[in-house]
Amino acid sequence: RLDRALAELIPNLSKAQLQKIVRRGGLLVDGRRVVRSNASVRGGEHLRVEFPGGPAGRPLQVLHEDPDLVVVDKAPGMLVHPTERLEGGTLSELAVERFGPMPSVADQIRPGIVHRLDRDTSGVLVLARTPGALDDLRAQFRSRSVEKTYLALVHGTPDRDRFEVSLPLGPVPNRRDHQRVDPRGRPSHTLFEVLERFEYASLVSCRPTTGRRHQLRVHLASEGHPILGDKLYRPTAASARAVATPYHALHALELAFDHPSSGERLTFRAPLPPHMDALLRVLR
Repeated sequence: RLDRALAELIPNLSKAQLQKIVRRGGLLVDGRRVVRSNASVRGGEHLRVEFPGGPAGRPLQVLHEDPDLVVVDKAPGMLVHPTERLEGGTLSELAVERFGPMPSVADQIRPGIVHRLDRDTSGVLVLARTPGALDDLRAQFRSRSVEKTYLALVHGTPDRDRFEVSLPLGPVPNRRDHQRVDPRGRPSHTLFEVLERFEYASLVSCRPTTGRRHQLRVHLASEGHPILGDKLYRPTAASARAVATPYHALHALELAFDHPSSGERLTFRAPLPPHMDALLRVLR
């Protein structure tokens, strides 16, 4: 059913909110407007969601803007760019609507995108507004001069206050959305520091020096401390206490890079999202 597919694709909106958008004609399925949320779908259709009021329908939290770039605080549950299955309300689309056209590396499905965050991951993300800024920022990420700090709430309590993980990572065959430790994969490295320990969980600072897909999630799971709420890399029910949270507990806290025009070192921070604040209050 269409309503179930929408709930899976857009988990940060309630069932009632999604039904309201559909009833008002805000959904196109393979280019055809559909107004019944209980309509049947086969799977593989292309969905376009038109959120009412543009950015007002899904607010874009801007931390900084100038002629070269925009820095935003990405909300959990928001896709960074459109996919083959879903358009509308993604971060890049809202940024283009608000700030105008942005450059793309290969095609126009990822305007302004320099780096990405997983759908559930919240926090600091930079977008380029000019081709020169796009090239410069991408070069900084490739050279690993960009400093990234994340906060994660994880299952269990690590024995060490500080530890690092270096593992080759690659995709699981026939599951491109799932990564695994693979001797033939690409090298990855992260520095971790335990900030707080609770009864059955811990708050951990994560500083990745490489940027592989799902890197922090796989690294923490490999240590026996997967991220709370992570549906892909979660432990079995027998090995960990269940946690009710709408998104996994991973937040891009801080991002530091050189401004592409001035060369000035810039650092941006984003506050914890509500679901992680709520988890911390419960744990403490």
